Amino acid sequence: LKLRRDAAALSRLKFHLSDVLTLRAATWARDLSQYITNHGQIDFLHEKWLANQNELLGTAAARNLRSCLQTFDWVVRNIQLDPFAEMNTEGLAEERLIEVPPGVTRLAWEALLTGHGDAWTRARAFILITRQLDIPVIMLAIDRQPTPEPWLNAALIAGQLSLFDPMLGIPIPDATGEGVATLEQ
Repeated sequence: LKLRRDAAALSRLKFHLSDVLTLRAATWARDLSQYITNHGQIDFLHEKWLANQNELLGTAAARNLRSCLQTFDWVVRNIQLDPFAEMNTEGLAEERLIEVPPGVTRLAWEALLTGHGDAWTRARAFILITRQLDIPVIMLAIDRQPTPEPWLNAALIAGQLSLFDPMLGIPIPDATGEGVATLEQ
């Protein structure tokens, strides 16, 4: 979505389709984030670990970890993993083919609506929802040429990046197997 940041555009009381789509996605994500934090599930293996994190990191960081686990679980359960889009070469001249990168066949809000998306669409839906909880989540990538390859979601909690794999649909386990691994580990 293209963002318009010039003063003239802001002074006009006119919305573009991209503004409407962005506001709709943010509204859905806000409502989902509230629902998930109030009704979301936590894997029983993570409960004990979360109690320890409460003592180690503090209440706010442990609450953010819980919210990330609940949100990630919700995204994985509600957005069916589809294969990455194949290029449709039918009827196109070879010189006109444009490679479609993973995740562009469906936007995050469309995946929330349809319940389908590839791994990177799941990752963007996770980011969209956790953003509404004021938890910074990013997408880590592997440096491949010519473009980086998306890899894992990482939530910044208590100065550490906790790792979530949208392809496998699991938080990356830490060394004990009870918690969520951090990038530092």
